[in-house]
Amino acid sequence: MGADIEIEVNDEEGWVFFGDYLAAPDADRFLDGAVAALSYPKFKKKWFPLIEQQAQDNLKIHFKSRIYNYLAKELRDSENAENFPMEVENAHPLEEFYDFGTEEVNMPPDGLDYKAQSIMEAYFNDQRTGLETLDIYPSVNHIFKQTNTPLPSSAHVERLFSYATMTNTPKSNRLSDEKFEKRVILRANASS
Repeated sequence: MGADIEIEVNDEEGWVFFGDYLAAPDADRFLDGAVAALSYPKFKKKWFPLIEQQAQDNLKIHFKSRIYNYLAKELRDSENAENFPMEVENAHPLEEFYDFGTEEVNMPPDGLDYKAQSIMEAYFNDQRTGLETLDIYPSVNHIFKQTNTPLPSSAHVERLFSYATMTNTPKSNRLSDEKFEKRVILRANASS
């Protein structure tokens, strides 16, 4: 399925640091896992001291680019400036104090880099760790849902339907629902 990972395992303890994965030559494969941890309010950057500074900087750049891509898509999709999500509002209690009303909502794409940086910093500096924190940062919420939501697999259900068709033979067409279900489950358990 995937290529083997060439990372030395600590022989004494038998496990590998996450930072070792990020230092691997094919580290791009692990970026989504790191972004998933960064977008989870409970973790954010708590695990950053375990990895090297260069890996931290690379992850911040990658996380900011994910925010940037979300903002650019929202800007393209919005018909007017009122639909564009303003995330930095109310992110910090002093934010309102320093708001001089000069911020433009309909900014050029170059301004998105600054906005993405501001959102990332505000999110990382936010002390709240509950999932409701994501409501304040729609772009981080989008990234969180993208990276932390497992895709459902229908393979198990399809396999059961396959066992059901194998069990439903002409000889057993008068089985009660309960007995038919038991036979399907027994056949499924016997083959696993």
